[in-house]
Amino acid sequence: MAMCSQAHHDAEDTLNDLIVGTSPNGEELANKLEIETNNFSIFLTLHGLRYFVECIGVLGSRYDFVPVIEQSDKSYSFLSDYLKHVCAGGFTDNSLSGWLPK
Repeated sequence: MAMCSQAHHDAEDTLNDLIVGTSPNGEELANKLEIETNNFSIFLTLHGLRYFVECIGVLGSRYDFVPVIEQSDKSYSFLSDYLKHVCAGGFTDNSLSGWLPK
């Protein structure tokens, strides 16, 4: 899964900005586009983190390190549930709320 479209502007981002910017209700659409883009970036980050936790669990199992296995299972379960929430568009109105230091 590539995250390149969230790391830099590509043709799709340019077209989205152009279309949103020329729409009659451009400001409202720009806010929705920003939330959607941030939500997708957060989804990809959480998906990568879940994959990392899964790999740590496999290593814990390989070396029979029980605390690592237990924590990996808890973390994987939490991330999976949270990913479902993010997929449903259920992050927050301010998609970075709680994720950035104040």
